[in-house]
Amino acid sequence: MQEQGQEEPEQDVEGPALRPPARALLAARALLPWLLAACLLVPKLVLIRFANQRMFMRYGLLETLVALQQDLLAAALAGVLLVAWGRRATTRRVHALGGLAVGCLLVVLFLDMRVRQLWLRPIDLDMLSYFVANLDDLRSGGALFFNHNAGLGLTFHKLLVLFGAGYGALWAASLVVSQPSSRPPSRRTRRANAAVLVLLFVAACCVGQHRYRTEENVLVSPAVNLVRSVLHSDADERELAAAFDQPARPLAEVLAPPRRILADVEPFTNVVIVFMESVRLKSVDPQRTPVLRRLAREGLEARCYTCLPHSSKAYYAVLCGRHPFPGIEMRESLRPRSESLLWLVREQLGANTRVYSSAYLAFENTSGLLTAAGVEVQQESPADPEAGESSFGKSDAALYAMVPRELADAPRPFVCGVINLAAHYPYVYPGKGPSDGDGLESYERSLVRADAQLEELLTGLREQGVLDDTLLVLVGDHGESFGEHGHEVHNNSLYEEEVTVPLVFWSADGRLRHDQVLVAQQIDVAPTVADLLGLQDGELPVQGRSLLRAEGPAPIYLTTFFEGVGQALIEDGTKWLYEPDGGRLVKFDLLADPGEQRPQEVGEAERERVVQRLQAFRAYQRRAFAE
Repeated sequence: MQEQGQEEPEQDVEGPALRPPARALLAARALLPWLLAACLLVPKLVLIRFANQRMFMRYGLLETLVALQQDLLAAALAGVLLVAWGRRATTRRVHALGGLAVGCLLVVLFLDMRVRQLWLRPIDLDMLSYFVANLDDLRSGGALFFNHNAGLGLTFHKLLVLFGAGYGALWAASLVVSQPSSRPPSRRTRRANAAVLVLLFVAACCVGQHRYRTEENVLVSPAVNLVRSVLHSDADERELAAAFDQPARPLAEVLAPPRRILADVEPFTNVVIVFMESVRLKSVDPQRTPVLRRLAREGLEARCYTCLPHSSKAYYAVLCGRHPFPGIEMRESLRPRSESLLWLVREQLGANTRVYSSAYLAFENTSGLLTAAGVEVQQESPADPEAGESSFGKSDAALYAMVPRELADAPRPFVCGVINLAAHYPYVYPGKGPSDGDGLESYERSLVRADAQLEELLTGLREQGVLDDTLLVLVGDHGESFGEHGHEVHNNSLYEEEVTVPLVFWSADGRLRHDQVLVAQQIDVAPTVADLLGLQDGELPVQGRSLLRAEGPAPIYLTTFFEGVGQALIEDGTKWLYEPDGGRLVKFDLLADPGEQRPQEVGEAERERVVQRLQAFRAYQRRAFAE
């Protein structure tokens, strides 16, 4: 009789009489569960290959192994559970559930991989809630998500089909050769499995953050990040915020210095601000956008930097004169009142404030953001059966036919915003065929259409007498990327093609003509408009400046839509790009290298100074929306 606590001796299942086919079957039974588990590594390997090709990330063998730590932990845990499940299963049907569960996890990892490729952000609760809240408005992006390159020369749709078929075949083979066993694993085996899992978890916790958080596995990272947060406390955010060099100041202080340009311009009565959707400065030229170029020559023009390359964030920056919240959360919509240019003109000039839009204002609670910023009247354009609609909104033709009539009857003075969609993805234009796609050529053809419709708006405003004593402001919300630096669309690249947009102040009587092209930020629009309206006094807190009074270029701070992906600082012609997730910092000389093709190394002292300024910027903005 075996003593208590003593291990039962293992049976020798491979006796001398065991033939090769039986040996192969035993080997397959032992190997196939681990092969199923190893499939969980595939999405990260595809992502790393994609990043090497498209995102200028160079992962060698060692870097790849380091970045795979969390994925190795997930695969090892899945393998242990599959083997344990197989031994305890009483039927093949029950055994198959283990493989099905791993397959479901594989789908989640593939989706996470694709999200990273497009937005450089792992799937997390914020991302999921963003998708759920805006699902109807995001469906136009389905073609981009599924039918564009996702690595290995395949679209994401084909990648899912091929790997799904391969995994299905492996799963079916595992089911065929499976044979339940009542023999439990030995204590030695259980201890070895536990030791391996613990070592992999410790290794995953010790691996630092990589660029774009490439090392994270969506299934494992919550536990790893919890340990990291305990071991590494964050810096004091209040102390960092106090060091930020671009805090909000009262408008009266901003407008105190004398005007350096357009000193004798009389104040305007009305304002029309046109938000030019997705118009990047890089694609504006006399042949493609002649109307916009003509208005720029006849008025005050600036090379304008977005604060954050995302539409609703841009509306906040332009109307409030302050940086938006540096992340995906729409905290700008949560307050009943955000101090802004619109509240100022309502209370000091008795102006009525309104916004007309061809975009759906329910998207990301843009309506709530505009209400908090002081908009009294919000009106979407009527449907246009001939032009059709997208999941983002309606035709600009109907919008531009409506706005002049509405403003002709509106009480004066007024400040009006116009939100259009002509250059928005998927870049629609007359005669576009199904094979034209949504690349750079289609985008620039949509700009031609947008420019022609801008002329129609001006004609309607002129015919209705709205342009008399009215300041027209044209400002882009963000640019677009088309693979110039390995990125597509917008939100998370801070290269010039995505963060520089046109900015034009124009009037029909030519009083704003100025030959020099200035450099501005979206946060400069509200103070400049207030200046042109003659609003010298005010407690409106702004981080921008009036372009009429600025003595020189100010530091420019930029951040990405998904927090932690990227920040940038531009000062004296030098641009620093910082990736908080991995700590990478490079700089570009924008004067000598405007295409940002020659990144320069940054010394330690310079790195410490720049990173501290960018961390102070993030801390200041987070506190501004927390208080």
